[in-house]
Amino acid sequence: MAKELSPAQQLETFLKFIDLCASRYNFAYGNVALEDKRLRQIYGAARCGVFKPSRHSPLNTPYS
Repeated sequence: MAKELSPAQQLETFLKFIDLCASRYNFAYGNVALEDKRLRQIYGAARCGVFKPSRHSPLNTPYS
């Protein structure tokens, strides 16, 4: 059987979980902002006709 935790241990476990959730949220939020900026730059370059995808660009694949 599982060992029952004291209320203090349960609270500590819960607070660690909250910290983990907050750090993962901040990591995801930062990456979404970077990706959004990158896509806006690509879109702006494509609109102006300046965009020339490189050989290794994911936009230069036959599946896109």
